[in-house]
Amino acid sequence: MYRLIFSLIAMMASSSTTLAATDILVLGSQQGQTAPLSLTAAEFNATGFTDAFVYDVGELPVTEANPEIPGLLSIDEDQCNSRGCARVLNVRFTIPAAYANQKIVMTYSRSGSELNTIRVDGVTHANVAGEENRHQRHRISLGKLDEGEHTLSIQYTDSGAANTHYIDYIRLIVL
Repeated sequence: MYRLIFSLIAMMASSSTTLAATDILVLGSQQGQTAPLSLTAAEFNATGFTDAFVYDVGELPVTEANPEIPGLLSIDEDQCNSRGCARVLNVRFTIPAAYANQKIVMTYSRSGSELNTIRVDGVTHANVAGEENRHQRHRISLGKLDEGEHTLSIQYTDSGAANTHYIDYIRLIVL
């Protein structure tokens, strides 16, 4: 009898603590390599720099292994190259009703000691720094987002050793 009760309690505990995570946005390779996200030359000046780059992904879920967005962030135009870079990367997306008001977590991998400010719709959620020559994965809670359009901003906000850093991938997960 006691064994049956303990078995039932264990089953209930394991089923209630298991969280199913769902990818709703994946931009990049998620390989932890030094190669950045893919780039396009259309919006950049002759040195490959733009102050703010806006990438519209539309309604989620979206997975793009090679999006045409800058994977290099910098404030120093001289540090850019023909692949392009930006001071701010803005990713516009639409949360459908199915994912509205659920907890959303952002993970991203980056290399470089420079500081990033992570914002959604202008609200700061984190300031993140990394290390030179080492890709690190960061996890940031974005809270619950309403149905509709939102903008995720990753802004280069403070210098580090090289005044630039690479982003390998950006991922949003619904918990």
